[in-house]
Amino acid sequence: MPYSTNTGFFKTKDGRCWEVNTGPNLSPLYTDILQRLVGQLEAMESHYARVFCFRFDLHLTEYTDNSTTVSRLFSLVVQALKRRYKTPNIGYLWVREHEKAKQQHYHCVLFLDGSKVNHFHTIQTTIDDYWAAFEGGHVQGCGFKVLPRGSLHAKAEIIYWLSYLAKVRGKANDKGKRYRPGQAKRYGISRVKFKPKNCALVDKKEKPDTDDIFASLTFVGRGS
Repeated sequence: MPYSTNTGFFKTKDGRCWEVNTGPNLSPLYTDILQRLVGQLEAMESHYARVFCFRFDLHLTEYTDNSTTVSRLFSLVVQALKRRYKTPNIGYLWVREHEKAKQQHYHCVLFLDGSKVNHFHTIQTTIDDYWAAFEGGHVQGCGFKVLPRGSLHAKAEIIYWLSYLAKVRGKANDKGKRYRPGQAKRYGISRVKFKPKNCALVDKKEKPDTDDIFASLTFVGRGS
């Protein structure tokens, strides 16, 4: 069973700690989704001086017990945008959720080269066209943010903003709940590889000799 957190912070594997959108009265967040989300954001940061992050939601007209249509959509949209912007790398994450409505919905984000993209109009039009052909459902734009390489403040803001996609509520397949069938994936994510020579990450530090977990973390908050 995947691990989750509701402490308001999230520790990456290299010991950095990021503020996330959860707490005692909010849905916990899946840590595996958070790890991979941060990993893809930073992989894109290693390639590009600016990363353009576009958030959107996909709404279906009917329920399906799998996410084949969404997987196919992302495959085609990513290829179309690579041709349009002449860029080899595009990152993405989609998550499936199903709560009170009859049909499931998807929260999504795309990561693109911010030197070639400064607005989401072309991106959303591309998504709209494919989604209308596939599903006939609705695409809801949810805004965008830009990550300049090396800006910890901007990265903290984006991670907090996108951490909502990792929430547990709506993704479980517990008995008796209208969530997802066992064969349906909770999420799908790109596999952009790091370009190490340009990767702007916080330097690791040796852990102090203490049992205090907070003393061993590099905390990066939105106000940093």
